[in-house]
Amino acid sequence: SGPLMDILMFQDNDDGGVWKTVIDIDTNGDLTKSIPMAPFRHARQVGELGFGSHVTFCVQVYDEGKTLSIVTDAGSHGTHVAGIAASYFAPNEGEDEGKKE
Repeated sequence: SGPLMDILMFQDNDDGGVWKTVIDIDTNGDLTKSIPMAPFRHARQVGELGFGSHVTFCVQVYDEGKTLSIVTDAGSHGTHVAGIAASYFAPNEGEDEGKKE
């Protein structure tokens, strides 16, 4: 099983009523050092889950604050494409594209 994190959600009336989320990333029960996060479309905030994972996330709030979605990258397509692009090089005359022996 994974870590258990405390989460607090509130509607920030000083910020136009945007729902914000405080997540106990350190899993120590202390939310005082956590930064409130708004849904990505409002503040473009990104966090890191930690635990050596380097997994980044943002939040989405649905159902008038009843549902929180912690959104992470579910695939590696961008990394895969970047690897292909980085490994390509122009062929020398008489060689196949992108292949060296």
